[in-house]
Amino acid sequence: MKTIVNITIVEDELGFTRVRMDAIGESETALALGLQVIGHLSLLEDQAPDLFRVEMPTISQGFQ
Repeated sequence: MKTIVNITIVEDELGFTRVRMDAIGESETALALGLQVIGHLSLLEDQAPDLFRVEMPTISQGFQ
């Protein structure tokens, strides 16, 4: 089954950066890779919470 993992990084006009991950599908490989990337980015958030935020992933099991 096809799986799509999208990681979006947006910096606003004040320089604050948000990262979010959306995933749809059931492939463990793509989902695990996306979660690894988000996990590593979360470490950056701990170092600079006033400049950087990682949001909780949104994961859907199937396509509609």
